Amino acid sequence: MGDFFVRLWKKHKVEMFIIAGIIVVYAVLSVLGITTCPSKALFGIPCPGCGISRAFMSALQLNFAAAFEYNPLWVLVPVVLIVVTALSAYDKNRAVEIIIIAFIVLAFLVYIYRIMHTDSPVVEWDLESGLLYHKIRQIADFIRGYFP
Repeated sequence: MGDFFVRLWKKHKVEMFIIAGIIVVYAVLSVLGITTCPSKALFGIPCPGCGISRAFMSALQLNFAAAFEYNPLWVLVPVVLIVVTALSAYDKNRAVEIIIIAFIVLAFLVYIYRIMHTDSPVVEWDLESGLLYHKIRQIADFIRGYFP
């Protein structure tokens, strides 16, 4: 069993660090009381995956129309994960890379389409609601107070 984890670590070290980083970011944001999408909370800009969690919750409640409205790619996520896992088990790394890149490109294309052609609040940009905007604004106001 220990050998399995050693091989897993050697083969997927970068991915494990990325996953750990994501977990840390979510944990810090949770401590700060931010429970929405980190991109939306920090920058006021939803990420291409925005709505996936709510889509899955809607699908679990058999409300498929709402699921597709939150994010139309929700149905592909488990399919891609299963295919990538199966291909990884057979060391088909090139096929895995192609599938992942294709899914990321598709996600960005759908994201751009949703921004340009829908009135969905899921992909609405609101830069002034972002935490980063508020902190920059506080610093600017502080500096203006000392240098009128």
